[in-house]
Amino acid sequence: MLKSLIFLLISLICVHSQCRDLHPYCELFETLDLCTAVAAQQPVMKYNCAKTCGFCGKKAGSCVDRLSNCPDYKASGLCETDDKLRIEYACPLACNVCDTPV
Repeated sequence: MLKSLIFLLISLICVHSQCRDLHPYCELFETLDLCTAVAAQQPVMKYNCAKTCGFCGKKAGSCVDRLSNCPDYKASGLCETDDKLRIEYACPLACNVCDTPV
């Protein structure tokens, strides 16, 4: 029981640490209501400003592969090793992460 609880806590910490801001102007974007104003922009905003825009653990926009080479991306193992936000933005269908947002 204790091992299960510890594993759950570590998993939650690891997932939460994947959700962060990459862009230096995220607070400005939020102030200008750019996080959610345009639905088509939400995946880009999540990739750049997930924490500030409140997208941690939530889906942003539709779940579509945005790169033409997603089968190669998956075949090369990047679905397991690349940055979690990048995977969710670039190839969520190919990497099967549509139902597990960062």
